Amino acid sequence: MTAQPPKYRLDRRDVAYLTAIAMTGWRGVGLDRDAARILRSHHPSPLARGTEHLPRAGGFLVVANHHQRPGMWIGWPGSVVAAAINAVQPQRTPVRIVVTDSQRTRLFGKERTIPFSRFFFGRIARAWDMIPIPADRENTAGQANALRAVLKALGAGQPVLFFPEGERGTAAGVIDALPGTGTFLVLCSRRAPIIPCAFWEEGAQLIAQFGPPLTLISRDDADVRKQAMTTIARMLPPHMRGAYAPFIEPG
Repeated sequence: MTAQPPKYRLDRRDVAYLTAIAMTGWRGVGLDRDAARILRSHHPSPLARGTEHLPRAGGFLVVANHHQRPGMWIGWPGSVVAAAINAVQPQRTPVRIVVTDSQRTRLFGKERTIPFSRFFFGRIARAWDMIPIPADRENTAGQANALRAVLKALGAGQPVLFFPEGERGTAAGVIDALPGTGTFLVLCSRRAPIIPCAFWEEGAQLIAQFGPPLTLISRDDADVRKQAMTTIARMLPPHMRGAYAPFIEPG
C-alpha cells in the first residue's frame, strides 16, 4: 500500500484565527507574525535552504512553484517564504504575495467562480496586504492593475512572491507557467532581482530551496517562461521536474 502524504494541519485556535480574518477582514498581528504562527503548528518545521541568495536590502521578486495538494494549503509555502525573508530583512515591510482573487471550478464544461470566494479571498488579501490578480484570464484590466501593483511594490523596495503556474500548479510536479508571465518577469527584472524558489517535501518536512538571482536570456514571453520554470525544476527532485526534465543536465 502506498503511504499517504502527511497532512499539514492547523490547530483549532489557528483555524479560528484565520476564519476571523476571512470573515471580517481583521488585520490580525501582521503577515510575518502570522506566518511564524502557522509554521510553529507543524513538526518537523519546514526548512528553508539557500537563504543567502535573498537580498539583504531592497525589493526583489521570488518566483516559486505552486506547491499545493490535499492536506498542503498553499499558505504553508507562502509562510515559509515570508519567514525566510523576515529573517534576512527584519526591518522591512512584510512580503507582498500575489494571490488569485477568487476560486474557480469547472462546471458544465465551463470555468465558473465559486460563490462568495471573491468576497473571502478579498478580505484575506486586504488583511495581509496581498496583491490580488483576477482568476479570470480574460479580465485584462484586472491583470494590468495587478502588474502595476507589483512593479510599484518592487520600486518601493518591497519583496514580492509570485507563482508563475498560477492556481493550476500542484505538488505533483511543475507545469508550464501561465501565458504572459514571461513578459511580466521581464518587466519586473527592470525593477528588482528575480529569486527562484523550489518547494518539495522530504517525508513529513516541507523544503524550500532558494537559488541565485535569475539573469534573463531573452525578452520573449515563451522563452522566459521556459527559463524560469526550468530553473525552478532544476532545484527539485527528478520526479517533480515534469516536462522540464529533458532540459536539465544530469548530475
